[in-house]
This record gives sequence, C-alpha cells and structure tokens, in this order.
Amino acid sequence: MLVAVPAGWSAYFALVSFTGCFIECGEPDTGTGVLWGSLALFFLGLPVLTGLVVARVPLRRGLPWLIGVGGAVTLGGVLAQRVI
Repeated sequence: MLVAVPAGWSAYFALVSFTGCFIECGEPDTGTGVLWGSLALFFLGLPVLTGLVVARVPLRRGLPWLIGVGGAVTLGGVLAQRVI
C-alpha cells in the first residue's frame, strides 16, 4: 500500500500527460509524461529491489533478473503506448 498508491497516481498522471486528456482534451506533453512514467517505474521496481537487498542476493545473481524485469516492464509500457 505504501508504494502502490504513489505508483498508481504516477501512472495515471503519465497517462494524462501523454494523451493530453483529463476532463477535456488539450495538447499532450510527452516530456512530463516521461517524467511521470519514470517515477511510476521506480515505484513499481522498489519492492523488487528491496526484496533483493533484504534477501542479500549478490549483485551478480540478481542483476540478470533486474534487467529481465525492467525489460518486461519497459516493453509493456511501449506496447501500452501503442494501444493508447
């Protein structure tokens, strides 16, 4: 709950910034959308990073997992932008 609410709001603000539509539509602002999207990805990745630190996973074993999860989330974001 501590991370889910800010991540959700960040993703919502990113969506509003990319589309330009909140109550009525205007010009989209991709720079602000990228900022909010990056913040949402940070909040979504924070539990994974915290879990790896608490479990004391060595960086050599945890780095491929982080790259894989980050790539999957990035690919999902790219595909979601194409749908919107």
